[in-house]
Amino acid sequence: LMGGPAWDAPQAVRARIGFVPQLFDAYSWMGVEECLDFIGSCYPNWNRDYVQKLMYRWLPNRPDSIANLSPGQRQRFATLLAIGHRPDLLVLDEPVAAMDPGAKREFFSELAGFGADIQQTILLSSHIISDIERFCTHVAILHKGQIVLHEPLDELRERVFGLAQSDAPESLRQFVLAQDGDRVWLLDPQAELIAGSQTHPLVLEDLFLAITR
Repeated sequence: LMGGPAWDAPQAVRARIGFVPQLFDAYSWMGVEECLDFIGSCYPNWNRDYVQKLMYRWLPNRPDSIANLSPGQRQRFATLLAIGHRPDLLVLDEPVAAMDPGAKREFFSELAGFGADIQQTILLSSHIISDIERFCTHVAILHKGQIVLHEPLDELRERVFGLAQSDAPESLRQFVLAQDGDRVWLLDPQAELIAGSQTHPLVLEDLFLAITR
C-alpha cells in the first residue's frame, strides 16, 4: 500500500488514508466543533475552511454534541473527519446505509467532485449494488476472503453476457464466469459461439449473487 506493507503501514502511509466505518460511535463525549478541532490538530494539512463549508451543507441543523447526532448525521460527520486532511486514499464501509435517497445522492456527488479535484482514490465497500453501478468506475467482488472479479465497470458491461442454460452449448463452458438457476454468465465468449442465441446484458446484482452463492 503506497510502497509499504498494508497490514502494518508506517505512520507516513496511514497519514495519507481516510476511513469511514459503517457505524461511527467514537468521541461521543465531545462536541461537534470540539472534535473537528481535535482531529484537525493531528494533521498539518487539515483544510478547516473546506470542512466547515461542507459541514454547513451536510449538517445544517445538527446538535452541538456528537452523542445527539442521528445515525445519518453520524455517517456524514465521520466522513468530514476522514476527508479534512485531503487523503490520497479514502475507504468507505457502507457509508450511506442510514441516509435517505436525497442525502445519499448529495453525499456521493460531493465525494466524486472531491476525489476528482485531488486525484484521489475512493474505495467503497457496499452491498447496495445500485450505488456501485451509479458512482463507481471499477468493481471488485469479494467472496470467502478472495477477490474473484476485479474489472472496470464499463468494460465488464461489454465483456459479460447472460445466457439461458439451455442455450449454452458445451463449447461455451470455458467462458462461464458464474451460473445461477437456469442462467449462466459468460466472460469474453467468442462472438461466433453466441451468434443466434438470445443473450442478456449484464445485471451486476445478478452476477454478484451468482458468484457469491
